[in-house]
Amino acid sequence: MVQEILKITGQFLLLILLQVLIFSNINFLGHINPYPYLFFVVLYRLDSNQTLFIILGFLMGFFLDLMHQTAGAHTIATLTVCFVRPTISNFAFGVNAENNHAMEYGTKLSNRITFLALIVFIHHLIYFSIAIFNWEGLRYIFLNTIYSALFTISILWLTLSLFNVRK
Repeated sequence: MVQEILKITGQFLLLILLQVLIFSNINFLGHINPYPYLFFVVLYRLDSNQTLFIILGFLMGFFLDLMHQTAGAHTIATLTVCFVRPTISNFAFGVNAENNHAMEYGTKLSNRITFLALIVFIHHLIYFSIAIFNWEGLRYIFLNTIYSALFTISILWLTLSLFNVRK
């Protein structure tokens, strides 16, 4: 139990630091940023405490909002994704949704890609909708969502592939 808490705390802090210090400074093609802190949402065990997960999602979004001065956009997007993650998991993995490590191994590639893509696209759509928040920017919201989501998915997938440990 203590080892699990230390692992979660380490992931939480490391992903916030990486996002703030490295990935927020990447402006690919002028405005596309990856958001690899979603790695925490993707890899959090499906059988763990959901209340703790939602609280950690709130704290992660809150700290990122403080660092980036985004007025709650990260918090709302991260909280929403944390809240709907069980539904996304049931949709993406079906009967394998009960597998604690479904994203890491034991499921089909298409299921893992579906899960990852839904988490990232929902987060990005909510984030950019709140961050931009005007009707004239609707095209910019969708383009930013698509490009940043594809960039984030590729980084997350590459990281998952590099550190995938089969048991």
